[in-house]
Amino acid sequence: VIQRLAGADVRVIDPAAAVARELGRRLQHAGLAAPAGGPAASVTFWTSGDVQQAARVMQTLWGQPVRPRPLS
Repeated sequence: VIQRLAGADVRVIDPAAAVARELGRRLQHAGLAAPAGGPAASVTFWTSGDVQQAARVMQTLWGQPVRPRPLS
């Protein structure tokens, strides 16, 4: 979408892979990385807004059903 909006003369760079590698290095250095072959991490979504509306948006972005918890 961004490339289409920016046009062919603009180079769009996706830094996601580099950011993920750096995060991995930092987690290893801090002793916070999960052990290889360990259990999968769990994910919890929280919202300060309307839970049902947040669930619709989060499910669209996450690509699977999401049950956000209210912060209040």
